[in-house]
Amino acid sequence: MKKGFKKIGVLLTALSVFALASCGNNETTKADGVDENENYYSELASTSDGVSIANSLTANSINNGNIFHAWNWSMSTISSNLDSIKNAGFTTIQTSPMQPQKDYWSGNTAKDAWWKLYQPLGFSIATKNNALGTKSQLTSMVSKAHQKGLKVIVDVVANHLAGSYNQLDGAVKEYEPTIYGSNGNLSGGAMLHSETLYGANDGANTTNGNIGLPDLNTHHSHVQNRVLSLCKEYIDCGVDGFRFDAAKHIETDNQYEPYGASAFWPTVINGTTSYAKSKGKATPYYYGEILYSCGNNRSYSWYTKYMDVIDNRCGNDLRNSFNSGYASASSYYNSTGFSSGERVVVWGESHDTYANDDHESTNVSIYNVNKAYAIMGARNGAKCLYLARPTDSTGTSAWNSCSTKLGAKGSSAYTWTEVGAVNKFRNYWGTANEYIYNSSNFAQVVRYNSSESGMVLVSGNGNKTASNVSVPSVMKNGSYKDLVTGNTFTVSSGKVSGQLGDCGIAVLYSTNSSNNNNNNNNTNMDMNTIYFVNTKNWSNVYVYAWEGNGGSGHQNSSWPGVKMTKTSEKVNGYYVWKYTSTNFLSKWENVIFTNNSGSQTNDIKISLNQYDYNGNATLHASTGSGSETNNNNTIYFINTKNWSNVYVYAWEGNGGSGHQNSSWPGVKMTNTGKKVNGYYVYSYTQTGFFTKWQKVVFTNNSGSQTKDITLTKNCYNAAGTASNYAG
Repeated sequence: MKKGFKKIGVLLTALSVFALASCGNNETTKADGVDENENYYSELASTSDGVSIANSLTANSINNGNIFHAWNWSMSTISSNLDSIKNAGFTTIQTSPMQPQKDYWSGNTAKDAWWKLYQPLGFSIATKNNALGTKSQLTSMVSKAHQKGLKVIVDVVANHLAGSYNQLDGAVKEYEPTIYGSNGNLSGGAMLHSETLYGANDGANTTNGNIGLPDLNTHHSHVQNRVLSLCKEYIDCGVDGFRFDAAKHIETDNQYEPYGASAFWPTVINGTTSYAKSKGKATPYYYGEILYSCGNNRSYSWYTKYMDVIDNRCGNDLRNSFNSGYASASSYYNSTGFSSGERVVVWGESHDTYANDDHESTNVSIYNVNKAYAIMGARNGAKCLYLARPTDSTGTSAWNSCSTKLGAKGSSAYTWTEVGAVNKFRNYWGTANEYIYNSSNFAQVVRYNSSESGMVLVSGNGNKTASNVSVPSVMKNGSYKDLVTGNTFTVSSGKVSGQLGDCGIAVLYSTNSSNNNNNNNNTNMDMNTIYFVNTKNWSNVYVYAWEGNGGSGHQNSSWPGVKMTKTSEKVNGYYVWKYTSTNFLSKWENVIFTNNSGSQTNDIKISLNQYDYNGNATLHASTGSGSETNNNNTIYFINTKNWSNVYVYAWEGNGGSGHQNSSWPGVKMTNTGKKVNGYYVYSYTQTGFFTKWQKVVFTNNSGSQTKDITLTKNCYNAAGTASNYAG
């Protein structure tokens, strides 16, 4: 919010709570620009301390929230619908590719021309003749999204350009003359692979054959640097991350690649990250399209060192099961084999299942798609994608007759109450534990910690009455409200009972507990002091805070806020500034930091007590001296699995002899007696721990352990999530 713009976040006016139908599968109604659903949620789910599941409009990072796939939407269409996207609880917006478009024509429908966006003419952002808009319109949209706390990721086509399987489109020459060469023929030249096989699943043809389009030689440094140049251009527009189309078909740097390793991913990913940091921006988010498998003799781990990956099968299987009338939620990520979702993107459907030739989900009703999304989107770790269908109609014939123009908004199903309820549930629970369960043809995702639990409950066959349906023991006894309908559910002696709405989805939260949002509730957080890591080296820093709509009397001060105090502490070489006021973090909901000379952050929703210019939230770890705030000697572990014992095993390089902190299972950690979100914190101190070691694994020495974790901060939990801990 710039000075002079008094529109702060979502403006809530006093509206009477409407009588909601069993599920809100109608277009959101508005009065004076206010989303009526938001008022309904606020009335329904307020807690005693003023923080509610309904207020969890965005997660604290792309990793902890869900993604709205604004498929085929233009930049202006997205800009016009930012409020409805945020009010639906999405954290991130994903755009279709913005590279120069093949065969542009303004009259194209989504059905006729969506694929043209996936046959781009070059590695730059379109400045003309693109149905989605131009580079300047992208920049404007991203800026507006950031003002509302939303992130933006873009789809990048990197392994091919427009053309047929053996010939580049002639228009490519204007944008990529070096790649095009003299005639654009696929002849095994430096810039193109010569193999013409496609559809094969063996490792070599997965990366070096083509997919019916001219396959670029991604081993070549020119191709790599052209893709890097595109990503840098996107960073300059403010985007927060990338989806890489057909990532499966681009080789990795692994020595066992069947057709030879290359530096493509380290060049593109590391180069983009370094460029973003040089511009004072956060590390971008990356994920790659890998459907069903990586190909024979190839591993997902070759990719996950650089990016998250798609697990398409688990969402597809769940959607198909709901479409057949039964619930079959599973904790297993089928395609990847992962047991947790930290490196995974999932969906109820995607453009690949909706618009491709197989039409896997085109004939599935949006109601059954939403059921699959409800389960996948409520889980811990995985990021769930919600496709904006181009039409509300269902079926192949409806898709074939689709008249929605490329760039225009189609279905409004993303605004339906049940979708927003699932997103807010996910945002509220953050990285808390999950339990996946099926009983009496009801699929369940239970999220819980030591003091609170909640559940997404989905009917497999249309039964809207849950009568003594078994639930896992982690679902606590008590009274629960459904965020979708407002109905009351009861959990007693391992059974849940209540009435679902017509959509067959209930999102249950406890009515007897205070807020335990993992992003907000930290027993070691100073609630009186807010900190700012001055990554822009401003001469002065001011903090402006507000609650509600920021009207008179609902701010901490008139603009530009209160001047902060420079401390002697540093984070990554930048001074930390602070401001202390009684109950500052519990009293105010949002903040802006400014230098009062024309520069300021976006609106930031208060979750933790320390922020930087990009709005990244961390827990302030005070040293009281001029040293860096991260204690280089002590590592902490939040024991979210309640292990009886915790060991830390650390290493550098390849972990060979003499390059570990101890032999396996490492060194036993000490229970500090302190808790975070109800879980005990364990510690281990060794001189120069963080400068000596590069990676850690935490284990209970009884068969359970975390993944390999690269050291970045001083505290981790069993999911490997990093944070700063004050000790």
